[in-house]
Amino acid sequence: MRNLSASEPGQRPATRLVPCSRRPWGTSPGAICPPPRACFWALLALIAVGIVLIFVHIPGGELIYSVLGLVIFAGFTMFDFQRLRSSADISSAPFLAASIFLDILNVFLFFIQIFSGADKE
Repeated sequence: MRNLSASEPGQRPATRLVPCSRRPWGTSPGAICPPPRACFWALLALIAVGIVLIFVHIPGGELIYSVLGLVIFAGFTMFDFQRLRSSADISSAPFLAASIFLDILNVFLFFIQIFSGADKE
C-alpha cells in the first residue's frame, strides 16, 4: 500500500490519525488533544455525579452513572489504542499497556454494575 501525497493531481492523501503535536490545535508538544480532554472533563463530571449520588437518591441514577462511565472509558480506550498505534517509542509501551488495562478494567466494572442493577430493586 503506498502513501499518496497531496502533490499528485486528483488524489487525496491517505488519512490517518497523528499525535496531537502535529495537529493544528496542538499548541505545544505536550498539549492534550480535544477528544482526550473531553473525556478527562467528562470523567471529572462523572466523579462529581457519583459524589452527588451518594447523598441524593435519583431514580435510575445508578444506571445513568454506569452508562456514562461506560461511554467515557470507551472513549479513553479508543484514544489509548490510537496512542499505542502511533507510538514508535518502546519506552512508553509499559505505560500504554497499563493505561489500556485500566481502561478495559473500568469498562468491565461498569458492565458488571449495569447488569447487576436489576437485583437491587
